Amino acid sequence: MRFAMFDPKHLLEDLPREAVPALIAQFMEQAFADLEALDRCLEAEDFGKAQEVAHHLKGGAAAMGAREIARQAHAIEQAAAGRSEKVELGALRSCVEQTQVELAAFRAMLER
Repeated sequence: MRFAMFDPKHLLEDLPREAVPALIAQFMEQAFADLEALDRCLEAEDFGKAQEVAHHLKGGAAAMGAREIARQAHAIEQAAAGRSEKVELGALRSCVEQTQVELAAFRAMLER
């Protein structure tokens, strides 16, 4: 099975197979928490904190092989660094949701 949003071999090369499902769950929980934090930061126009949160999400996504989340988070990190009022979370939110679906399918495959 091919995945568009993340690279499963990235996870399987570095971790024991049995550790991956719990790591996926932890990553997705944190990704949604980071999205909520980004919403709050941008609403408050706290671009410095938004930059930190986006950087955190980018790093976690890169470690998981979730390359599209990492790319979108990097774009938000850069926009927040420039204090752009045009920081838009829609593409990142969609990306996280799509990645969640793929990771759930991958997790189910591992648990068979």
